[in-house]
Amino acid sequence: AFSPSASPSTSESELPLPPPPPPSQISSVTDDGEEEGGGGGEGNLQEGEGEEGSDDDDAAGGTTTTPPAAAMLLGVFDGHGNLGEVVSEYATERVPAVLSRKLSEIRSAAASAASSPSSSTSSVGSFWDSPSTVRSIRDALVETFEEVDAVGREELKLPSGGCTATVVLRLGNKAYVANAGDSRSFVAAHVRGGGTEGEGDGTDGNDDDEGNPNPRGEGGGKGSRTILLLATREDKPHLPSERSRVERMGGRVWLPSDEESAQGDSSRVMYVDPKTGRSSGGLAMSRSIGDWDLGEFGVIPTPIVRVLDL
Repeated sequence: AFSPSASPSTSESELPLPPPPPPSQISSVTDDGEEEGGGGGEGNLQEGEGEEGSDDDDAAGGTTTTPPAAAMLLGVFDGHGNLGEVVSEYATERVPAVLSRKLSEIRSAAASAASSPSSSTSSVGSFWDSPSTVRSIRDALVETFEEVDAVGREELKLPSGGCTATVVLRLGNKAYVANAGDSRSFVAAHVRGGGTEGEGDGTDGNDDDEGNPNPRGEGGGKGSRTILLLATREDKPHLPSERSRVERMGGRVWLPSDEESAQGDSSRVMYVDPKTGRSSGGLAMSRSIGDWDLGEFGVIPTPIVRVLDL
């Protein structure tokens, strides 16, 4: 949870992007919760599997203790299919590395602009808050997901399997949330004072036609409250924009009956045999990393990216 009232120890203009940690500072977390490998130093990247029986789930996180410690990367990758754990492990390793490279390129471009005779202190000072920088970082997240998917297809050469991907990147007073797949994530803030006693999940329980939740604040205890700042969308094939893309690319969307929906079944993207036209299989999401056998039928890795001003 992030507090919207929190402020970094220095201005955003002074925020350095953390460099990728060297191998000696990378540690993994085993199923019993103990760390292996290095650790400490300026950066610490952690990755680990879920509990026993859920090893399709992987997570990655990185922080920097270089002042101001206001840069953070979190990621959750939930594998599915016969080889989903391979894809989730690959995404856990590659997404931080690719994103780090792209952010370094943004920083280098800013440094070049700052050294230009025509640059001014005010323009450099507001770099991290500028609309152009926000767009660049959003583009970097989109490009990261798409690059990891494209390169993974060539490197892994898997017949099936994929993973959902949710990444939260905090830079100074902004949090970028990128999501592809049907794993829903939430960003909430706990605000002290002015609240009422009560409990709640911060939403009104209803999604719009495109699957986006309608947020609201909710009492979280006397004198405080919890506010849902953002909830990612579940990228489901039946959503109008998703179904339109799938069908435009030659795929088919299977819709469950009311009884099947009540039992938790989901709409699915079906594989269509180009020779017979018959449908088979079925993926319960319209966006993911991997699932390359369904890529030609409209399943894409492109994330939806939202930006929060903290």
